[in-house]
Amino acid sequence: MTHILLIEDERDHANLIQRALTNDAAPCRISHVETLAAGRAVVAEDPPDLALVDYRLPDGSGDEFVTWAADRFPVILLTAFGNERTAVEAIKAGALDYVIKSPEMFADVTHLVERALRDWKNVHERKQAESRLEAINHLLATMGPNFSENVGRLITLLAREIGAQFAFYSQITGSKLCAVAEWHVDHHLDDCVRCGCAACAEVLNYAAGQLLYTRATRGDPLADPITLCVTESHAHLGQIVECHQEPVGILCLYFDRPYQPTDGDRRLLGIFAAALGGEENRKRTDAELRASDERYRQIVQTANEGIWVTDETDHVTFANHRLARMLGYSPEELMHRPARDFIDPADWSDHEHRLQSSRLGHPSQYERRLRHKDGREFWTWVSGSPLFDDAGRFRGAFAMFTDVTERRQLESQLRQVQKLESVGQLAGGIAHDFNNILAAIMMHLSLLHQNPNLDSDTVEALKELEVETKRAANLTRQLLMFSRRSVIQSRIADLNELVQNLLKMLRRLLGENISISFDSTEHLPAIDVDIGMIEQVLMNLAVNARDAMPRGGKLRIVTGFVQLDEEAVKLYSERRPGRFVTLTVADTGVGMDEGTLKRIFEPFFTTKDVGKGTGLGLPTAHGIVKQHHGWIEVESRPDHGSTFVVYLPVKVLPVASTEVPSATPPVVGGQGTLLLVEDEEIVRRPIGIYLRKLGYRVIEAANGNQAFSLWRQHRQQIDLLYTDMVMPEGVSGLELAEKLRSEKPQLKVIISSGYSTEISMQGVPVSAGYVYLPKPSPSATIAATIRGCLEQK
Repeated sequence: MTHILLIEDERDHANLIQRALTNDAAPCRISHVETLAAGRAVVAEDPPDLALVDYRLPDGSGDEFVTWAADRFPVILLTAFGNERTAVEAIKAGALDYVIKSPEMFADVTHLVERALRDWKNVHERKQAESRLEAINHLLATMGPNFSENVGRLITLLAREIGAQFAFYSQITGSKLCAVAEWHVDHHLDDCVRCGCAACAEVLNYAAGQLLYTRATRGDPLADPITLCVTESHAHLGQIVECHQEPVGILCLYFDRPYQPTDGDRRLLGIFAAALGGEENRKRTDAELRASDERYRQIVQTANEGIWVTDETDHVTFANHRLARMLGYSPEELMHRPARDFIDPADWSDHEHRLQSSRLGHPSQYERRLRHKDGREFWTWVSGSPLFDDAGRFRGAFAMFTDVTERRQLESQLRQVQKLESVGQLAGGIAHDFNNILAAIMMHLSLLHQNPNLDSDTVEALKELEVETKRAANLTRQLLMFSRRSVIQSRIADLNELVQNLLKMLRRLLGENISISFDSTEHLPAIDVDIGMIEQVLMNLAVNARDAMPRGGKLRIVTGFVQLDEEAVKLYSERRPGRFVTLTVADTGVGMDEGTLKRIFEPFFTTKDVGKGTGLGLPTAHGIVKQHHGWIEVESRPDHGSTFVVYLPVKVLPVASTEVPSATPPVVGGQGTLLLVEDEEIVRRPIGIYLRKLGYRVIEAANGNQAFSLWRQHRQQIDLLYTDMVMPEGVSGLELAEKLRSEKPQLKVIISSGYSTEISMQGVPVSAGYVYLPKPSPSATIAATIRGCLEQK
């Protein structure tokens, strides 16, 4: 019989409630008191199933009783004057319900009590389920990494909660079931299972069939157990365990009594099956994570970038092998050290700024100088990201380092090249314009020399002017060589004579503390070279040797001849078979190690102090020799000096269009009509006068368009075109020559220019038969070149 405690100080209200409950078909026992104290006394002697308590009582309020009763039984608060705030406070205190007194309430109090008892039962069962679930969650939370142990703890808890005598879990392994864990109440049952008795064998075989050859119902896995077997003496219950909606095993329970699962047992069985599925998933996930971690480790450790992780105090907690190699340490030596230990002190301030920015959650990319274990610094490009935990607290940073030292060096070299290119363009432009002036001066001097009435002093003065003009022309040639616009004036030369002529200058250049010896090989084959450029090679090698002997020493220069065959070629990659003249420059200086030897021909690479070397001497020499189809071999050891051997081919293809005679040819006039095209009048006018004195008929034009007009008038008479390359009004010397040649193929062409790039950039083909004449050229050279062209068939 239901026991109801009624605490009500209004007797009329109490009578109405008692009358309603007494008239109900379901009998109940009512204990009526008028104060809280009396109500507590009743509870102490005979705890009720339900309490109806007035909110306002003589010795306190109803919510005080609610708090005192706690969760021992349900309490419904009654009040005549309520509001929402009071109702909320009552529910918060723990009241099951809050009801305002009214005639309707008194008439319906029976249903109110029934609903309250039903709700309380549901609440109580829910709390029990929550308590059971809390125990399960605690079990799951305290599981270790061992899969079998975890499964054993799960099925043990399940069997004890449901009251089974035996439980086991088996996995699918191929086409068989493989036992993972089992639990039994006593040894006898364990023996029964293992002995293979008919009942247990039937159960296990049936379970295997259900799992391996049928699919579990795709319904609610928490409420879908399979009743495997029920007899008068025992029962078996099974539940399919799934992982990612695929059956992976079966959970079986044995009861030593007839058993039918309740809804609660079904839910509990489903929960444990889901937990086992979770363990299966965790096992798979752990395996995948281990594989993923191994892949990640391989990626990180084999990455071309250095990687480190620092903690919130900026100490290194991880470093990959690449970063360790970059810094010269082992990964273990980097661990737990402050990051700034490996940063160049000049960047410490910026590092602190980046660290503060990282603490605020800002990723960043920047350049950073790191310091190697041996003390040298190198540049890196850093990509860093902050690390935070789930609570949003800063836990450190992740950074990737790319070595950009070489890139920065290349950028610096590029800037230097661009500076040199700008200076070269300026120098080339000045030299080009100056050549026009020198050409005019040289022609006027030639005209003055032809005057037979000059006195001896004037003749001597003119000779001095010619010498100075040639010196000025040589200066402009050096400017053009610097700007890489010089004309390669190839000629047949004797290497012994070339070195002998340069020895006096070399002795002055190197100083008295360095002795120079020259061993020449007699009867050397001739070579076809630009003498000025080969002299530059020898001077650069000698200056390099001087810098390697700061305290003095010996410089030995040797010329020779070699014949390289297929076997000799194999010794060095640049060698090729053939006959070569060699120039050897050996010093007794400090020598070079293997690392320096690999880089000596790199532009801007130098071992000298800042400001004492450009790093261009040896690269320039190497470039000139390569331009002459040769190569340089080097041998050196620290403290044993260095030996450079220059190989120049004995035979090279002659460049007839660029050859300038070494001696002044005799001035010989001739006959014929010349079309002279030159936009600079100071150059054109004296050349025209000079050629007319030699007997030629000269037609002058200031540009290409004027030349076309004169050509149309005198095409049949014109034998040779003498034209500047670059002219105004959009018609170049090459375009003029091609146009006139198309109308008169036998026309001879001489193209004059201040530097050779005007020829190469315009794409003048060697087979075109054009003769190139540099500016300025002596008048005799001009006369001989014209005479040679006209006489050529």
